[in-house]
Amino acid sequence: MSKILLDGEGVFMASCIIERIKNNKLNVIDYDALLNIITAIVLWDDIYILCEPTNSHFITGINYFKQYSSNFHIIKDYHFFPGDLEEMLFDDLKANKNEDVINSLLGDESYYIFSNEKRRTFNYLFTASIKGLDYMPSIQRQAILESYGYPNFFLRKDVISKIDEELNQYYEQVNECLPLKRISYSFPVLLDYLLDRYCLEDIIKGAFELKQSKPLVEFRKEMDALDKAWENGNIKNIKEYFTKIEHVIGVLSGSIKCDKRINLTISFPPALSFDIAVPHKKTFHSVFLKDLAFYGINERHPKPNLNTKITLKK
Repeated sequence: MSKILLDGEGVFMASCIIERIKNNKLNVIDYDALLNIITAIVLWDDIYILCEPTNSHFITGINYFKQYSSNFHIIKDYHFFPGDLEEMLFDDLKANKNEDVINSLLGDESYYIFSNEKRRTFNYLFTASIKGLDYMPSIQRQAILESYGYPNFFLRKDVISKIDEELNQYYEQVNECLPLKRISYSFPVLLDYLLDRYCLEDIIKGAFELKQSKPLVEFRKEMDALDKAWENGNIKNIKEYFTKIEHVIGVLSGSIKCDKRINLTISFPPALSFDIAVPHKKTFHSVFLKDLAFYGINERHPKPNLNTKITLKK
């Protein structure tokens, strides 16, 4: 079962992005903060946050999230690193075999010369490591970790990005057939997929509802297996999975023809079931990814349907 720790600042920024979309003040890259949280909700089984009731970034004080606070697991016995750093390093971290994490991230740099923002970043990372959780940092804290050579690497995020990449290639092919390039989208397909079915204020509700659907439960199992393949160095299985994504979108877009067929069920009402051809002998099980690809090719609107009658600035 997959578990992930969300950064309180990241959750707060996602809430701010929703407000900025409503007020027509969204910049091109701003959706990343919201997408990170939506992705975590949908693609991980259990969502954790730190208990910080005196902090404005705690879940019960954040618009659009406080009403869903019961969906989050609260970590109360987390560890921060002020003056007792040495004791913590030799007790909790060493006991949990985190020496490699510390050495790779800190090297010879003293923790005490870190800025407060760096301290907060590593507090979250170390707590997640001790608890055996993945960690989804805020955009700003992700940049801090990357500056220390720590990649925010999640295969399950890469799978969703692969869908966007393949769809964008298809849209470019269509644009080449038009006198003017008319097809473009402001958001990644997962956000459009939700915004097309829920109003902006309900997008978090939509993410939690999508999370509980059978296709998503099965998809997360596939992602667990993909994570294990990565941990075991099974690159062949990872390559096959990403190649199948290319083929599914190729089939749906009509660029790949073949005889074998599998069933595809659209998971949101109205229920729709039909067959599409696939070029592999092995069945590509992910109904969710097929649904997402089908939506991106056959149902996605050239302009995002925010159900709030606003026009996004480019």
